[in-house]
Amino acid sequence: MISAEGTALSAHGKDQPKGWKAFHYIHGPMNAQATPGTAPIPLLILDSNTLFDWLVFAEPAACAVGAAAQAGTVRWLCSEPLWAEWVYTLARPIAARWEPARQLALANLDTPRRWATFAAQPAPAPLRCLDGDDQKFLDLALAHPGSALLTRDKALLRLARRAALHGVRITSATTWVRECPH
Repeated sequence: MISAEGTALSAHGKDQPKGWKAFHYIHGPMNAQATPGTAPIPLLILDSNTLFDWLVFAEPAACAVGAAAQAGTVRWLCSEPLWAEWVYTLARPIAARWEPARQLALANLDTPRRWATFAAQPAPAPLRCLDGDDQKFLDLALAHPGSALLTRDKALLRLARRAALHGVRITSATTWVRECPH
């Protein structure tokens, strides 16, 4: 069961971030600070599909990413145009089965926003996405080498090899969690 604050209510009455069990299993105890000698905290850009998977569909890998963002073990990088795209996408009705979760996410937009680090939207990158609506996600990722853009979007996923030449990983949340770099 998911609360209005975006946490999973455990059977023991304790609130835990959604996906915390999967995250804990994959990464060990949630640790908000990187310790000396350990890998830096991963920098992630989440597209609208990944946010839907996390905040509406409660897909386990996306929830693990969300739990990591909440815990500070990853840094979720966003920009105002990316956030506006999420709000625009979330405002559209979806299949009746998911409508209550969508409405809950829409009513609680400020909650996940707290877990994001906002950056200025960079100028368009030379690497172009066939879907113009997705270009802003790619631009932000390419402006931050070493980041990972988590998506299910086929137009973005097709650019994975070319983006890797710029130091950016484009992959799904499922693959990222399975191959977790930290």
